[in-house]
Amino acid sequence: MNTMTLSIARFICVVSLVMVLSTSSQQSVCAQLSALPPQVWPQNPVTVSFAPDSVGIGIFRNEIHQHLKATMDEKQYRIEILKACQEWSRNSGINFALVGDSPRDFGTPGLSQSDPRFGDIRFGAFPQTNVLGNAIPYHPTAGTWAGDILLDTNTIYEIQSPETTQIVAERADLFSVALHELGNTIGLVDDNFDPESVMYYRYAGRRQSLSPFDVQNVQFLYGPRANDPYEDRQGNESIATASIINWSADFVINSSQTVRGRINASQDVDVYRIRGNTLSDKLWVTLNCRGLSLLCPKVTILDDEGRVIDTASSESPLDNSVTKELTSFYPDETRYLVVEWNGIPEFEFGDYELE
Repeated sequence: MNTMTLSIARFICVVSLVMVLSTSSQQSVCAQLSALPPQVWPQNPVTVSFAPDSVGIGIFRNEIHQHLKATMDEKQYRIEILKACQEWSRNSGINFALVGDSPRDFGTPGLSQSDPRFGDIRFGAFPQTNVLGNAIPYHPTAGTWAGDILLDTNTIYEIQSPETTQIVAERADLFSVALHELGNTIGLVDDNFDPESVMYYRYAGRRQSLSPFDVQNVQFLYGPRANDPYEDRQGNESIATASIINWSADFVINSSQTVRGRINASQDVDVYRIRGNTLSDKLWVTLNCRGLSLLCPKVTILDDEGRVIDTASSESPLDNSVTKELTSFYPDETRYLVVEWNGIPEFEFGDYELE
């Protein structure tokens, strides 16, 4: 057992949970503590957040932002980690969504999932030995530790190109490390035999996607990616088959209607039809993905003949909700709302709410 295993064992013994010591360096092997077996997350989506620097991690302090900003800007490293989340979602029935965090220590008493103060999975970092990162798998008795991923501040994380083949000591590709650690948090264990697997126990350089064996394993836990549960059999991909948004019987001025939908692929489109009522003179359209998915959406507003009136698009998965106002929307006028992916790579699918 290496020194990292000993230090982490002392660190987490007060909460009696399993911490998987994962993504070891090329020179060292990985150890695991198995006080509790990992379980699947019971609710979708699994939320993700980035803990602020200086919050406590046992006897240490979180340094994730300070450390990663040494080699990339904040938007870059956040998006790189969210790309790793999407890779697991793309190949299985588990979904991820970004939420805010708060200045609470790791392990603060609370819920193991759906704690309103931070994500189910919190990313942090502190100095470690002979490993690139640690992950705490979900378990209902783990409290807020469940799912947390802790990177090593002794390692320099980079965004490496797909052509990178050389492994340099104390340097690692951030996406690849996050991909492995996320695998641990969702219930997969390290693989000691298959170097093609992202769950291989040694760092093997830049990864681009899951291996077929990884896909098989994650689908065993969460099933394949599900079809759109919000559409009927005919779908709603065109004006002719548009889903109708009806005003509720108790609708009053300044109230709203909300519908839930899902974009399941880059070519998927959802179309909605809405008609002005006797109280309408304006229309505010909000397309919200925050806390629901990592989809980067676009909404286009059409008139009754299918001509574009206006459009709005999210800027990134870090801010993936948009609002657009139509200053004229009168009784008996028809508008169509077209929801689709906005083209930002890797974030082409996910749930949304249209309000």
